[in-house]
Amino acid sequence: MANEQTTFDKLPQAVGYLIEQMKPIRQIAALQPQTSFNKHRLIEIDEVYKIT
Repeated sequence: MANEQTTFDKLPQAVGYLIEQMKPIRQIAALQPQTSFNKHRLIEIDEVYKIT
């Protein structure tokens, strides 16, 4: 399926194939610790003073 040319008629099979291929990736992703993508935050001037 990976090397076949996908036509409109084969679209349901292609989507099914992709879903099956994603299962191991989702299992690995579920094992990874979730991290925050927003590590930047606004701080007040008093907090800046304490940090520096």
